[in-house]
Amino acid sequence: MTYQGVSASFTVTVKAVVLTSIRITTLPQKRLYAAGENLDTTGLALEASYSDGTKKTVRSGFTASADLRSLGRKTVTVQYSENGVTKTASYDVTVELAANTEIKILGFTSSRTVDYKATVTFHYEAKNIYEGSKVHWYINGQDKGTEESCRVDKATAKYTVQIKLIASDGKTVLKESEVETVNVKNNFFAKFVGFFKGLFGMLPKIDQR
Repeated sequence: MTYQGVSASFTVTVKAVVLTSIRITTLPQKRLYAAGENLDTTGLALEASYSDGTKKTVRSGFTASADLRSLGRKTVTVQYSENGVTKTASYDVTVELAANTEIKILGFTSSRTVDYKATVTFHYEAKNIYEGSKVHWYINGQDKGTEESCRVDKATAKYTVQIKLIASDGKTVLKESEVETVNVKNNFFAKFVGFFKGLFGMLPKIDQR
């Protein structure tokens, strides 16, 4: 700038306007989920605040994440970024088991009796279980794995059989069947008969379906 033949210069610093916070102003329409469903943020709206005091409504451009694989109240974390600055907000949703989820032991009976050293193979049926969850076999309360069938070989004493639907975290029980009790004949006569059947490869084998 020149004034009466004298020149001068100056620098004007413009402070950048940056994102300072976000808050949720409208919750999404869906806040109740069946375990394993994908997160749906339809209807979610945010208010973004800036360092110059201005605000604006944000309905897109954000990300949201939550673990919906197990049951209970879950926190959804929402992130929104502008010019390298990221702010977060959160809301809660509830995760339940789908009403039509079903698991059952085929041929189930609450109590049954088998011969001494009988081998029994059990099978199950599962309906509407979500991806990642697995059906586990339990014999006498012990986890015996996730095969499609479970075999108890040459039992000599009473035992119990149950199946449980376990979430993808490998720990959370989502649903469990009734317990089937298998009584094994083990008096002297039953053992005597079993001994001779074993000699001739005639021990009973039961495929429960």
